[in-house]
Amino acid sequence: WTYAEGQDSMLVGVVRGFSNEEAFNGQIVTGENTTSGFPSRGQAWDEDTTSPTWYQGPYGRVPEFYTSELIRTDAQATAVATARLNERKGANEKLQFDIVPNHAHEYGDVVTITRAKSKLDREYLIDSFGMALGAAGGAMSITTRQRKA
Repeated sequence: WTYAEGQDSMLVGVVRGFSNEEAFNGQIVTGENTTSGFPSRGQAWDEDTTSPTWYQGPYGRVPEFYTSELIRTDAQATAVATARLNERKGANEKLQFDIVPNHAHEYGDVVTITRAKSKLDREYLIDSFGMALGAAGGAMSITTRQRKA
């Protein structure tokens, strides 16, 4: 589905924001090494000074901890920490928009929102939506998410 502003637009309103929920700027990985008796450990941090989640900036240190019995060495733990950091760093952009009710939507649908006024032209994943029953129910409110690096 694509919702774009214009004469035949079903888009009623847009509210855009960011969330730091699940926005980690560090990964601390521990391996359960059964051969040497010592656990393996590795870590990775967001070291990009231009990043809003730079670990030495105002955001501070917000690590996520991960443990696996499959990690046997410090080098493996560091590699896993780096991969997880690249996959998970950044804040989540959240978009809430109202449309003329569309009963075809389901949780997990991908929609494209195009609105020049809000500088939007991208895809979002539907997290939740609500719509009233009946003719006088009004607009359908949809909440989306998109990870931003």
